This record gives sequence, structure tokens and C-alpha cells, in this order.
Amino acid sequence: MEGIRINGNMHHEKRVVILIGILSGICISLGFIRPFDGVITLPELVLQLSGSRGELSMSCNLVELIGLMPNYIMILVFGNKLYGHFCTASIYVFSRCPNRMKWYGKEMLQVINLICIFELVFLSTTAIASVLRYQVIFSVGGFILLGCHALIFMLWNFTLVLLVNLLAINIGSSAAFTLVMVVQMTCTAALSIINILTKMQIKQDIIDVFLWLNPVAHTVLGWHRSTLLEVELANSRYSLNLVTSILIPALFCIVTVVMGGLLIQKKDLLAENMEMETI
Repeated sequence: MEGIRINGNMHHEKRVVILIGILSGICISLGFIRPFDGVITLPELVLQLSGSRGELSMSCNLVELIGLMPNYIMILVFGNKLYGHFCTASIYVFSRCPNRMKWYGKEMLQVINLICIFELVFLSTTAIASVLRYQVIFSVGGFILLGCHALIFMLWNFTLVLLVNLLAINIGSSAAFTLVMVVQMTCTAALSIINILTKMQIKQDIIDVFLWLNPVAHTVLGWHRSTLLEVELANSRYSLNLVTSILIPALFCIVTVVMGGLLIQKKDLLAENMEMETI
């Protein structure tokens, strides 16, 4: 019965993810993919997903970051998935499945699966909706750029979702979600400092440091440079390294997974209820 219930939940979650991905893709395509002459290259289309407008890469304007909202929605939807499974299935898991790491690994794979499904559905829907409205010129470089975009957001989304879940074990789901989202929005709002520094004519090296230290900046492809995608990123506003922006979330992901494993091994969730603050 437990296995049937879990499978049923997974099918429901996949349907929710697919629906969100389709709706988000349509909305973003209608709102942000609007070439002036009715023709757009695949690299340009991908860059629009992270704030670029035509050939102009995104400035540090908070309004232009609305295009990143679908990925924040995923954190909203699955921010307490792992912790929720702990709360509802902990007796079953820890009485019949003493290997906590095995259970932890399965739960992480489910979260990764859902995030990958969302990103693929979202990007596919955005591309299809754009093809139906405009002429899209495909290229090898465009597909590589699209893959980099998908990989960066998959890594960041998985890390943030896992982080919310792990924090929830110690401080409760509401507090954990609030904390992560406050940090996320603070980093996003901090990008506006770049405009201030630019107007003050601060040296570009200092501005680059501010960008490098801000995690959200690494999700904006129009701020990157790459020798492999030199043509596709020719109009980049800044000089963030694309490889670095993939390695940073990958490193955060690995650290979060390892810390989560240590926490799962030590935490006695059967005896503690963080939501009710009782033992």
C-alpha cells in the first residue's frame, strides 16, 4: 500500500510539474520572446530567457528579472517535498528501512527528476510557442547555449529546493522557506547596486567582483563570455565566465547533498516535530 501511495504521489507531482512548465513556457514566450522583424536565432531566444531584450543583454533592473520567476515557482512548489515525506512516512521509513542514506538518495533522485522534467518542459514549450509565432533559426551554438542555461538552472533549483528541505528539519518548513527566499530575493535586489556603481563610474574590476559574488548574477547568460560561444555571447554586458557559472552551483549542490546526508544520519525525526515545536 505504501508503494502504491508513493507512486500515486509521484504521478500527481509530475502532472503538476508538467502543467507549470507548459503554462510558464507559454507566458514567457508571449511576454519576452518578441523579435522586431519576426525572425530570431536560437541563441537570442535563449538569452531572452534570462532578461535580454533583442541584442541588448539585461541591465541590473529588477523588472527585467521577472523572466526568472518560473524557476522561483518551482522552489515554492517543491520547497518542502523531502521534509514532507519525512513527516508523513518517517515511521515507515525508519522502522522498515534502517538505511537512511538509501532512502535519502531515492528522495533526491525524485526531486532531481521533477526539476529536470520542469526545465525540459518549460524550455520546450517556450521554443515551440516561439516557433509557432516567429521564424526561429537553429544552430549548434544555440543548442549548446540552451544546454548551459538548462544545466545552470537545474543545479541552482535543485540546490535551493534541497536546502529548504534540510533547513526545515531543524527550523520548520515555513521558517526554512522564508529564510531561503529572503536570501534569494536579497541577492536579486542587490543587483541594482551594479547600476549605482556604474553611475558612480566605479572601476569595472570592482563591479565584476560584485557580480561574481552574487549567485543570481551567474544565472544571467547575457552577462557571460565564453571562447566556445564567442559569437553567441558577443553582446554580453559583462565578462562572467560561463564555465565558472556552471561549476559554482555544481559545487554548492555537492556541498548541500553531503551536508544533507550527514544531517539525515544524525537527526531523530521520529521524536521531534518542528512544525508543532513538540517532542
